[in-house]
Amino acid sequence: MDNFERLAELLKVLGNPLRLKIIDLLNRKGALSVTEIYVQLNTDQSLVSHNLDKLVNKDLLLRRRNSKKIFYRMNEENPLLPGIISLLSLE
Repeated sequence: MDNFERLAELLKVLGNPLRLKIIDLLNRKGALSVTEIYVQLNTDQSLVSHNLDKLVNKDLLLRRRNSKKIFYRMNEENPLLPGIISLLSLE
């Protein structure tokens, strides 16, 4: 897969409003559990979980299990995140 194909795949993942809301929420609040995310975004748990998986698979988020809860946070080592966050703050 060349750079253009990788970028197109990333843009596809970012082209979903719920995923952008998740990134924005985690950027503002820090690490949150799946429950905290779907409650704060007022949406379905399975929908949130599916979209979290997509973001983890693109290395935008990191996942950590703490007993029965799963927590998500921004992958601060991903060099693309500051640009994505900057775009989210444009109004």
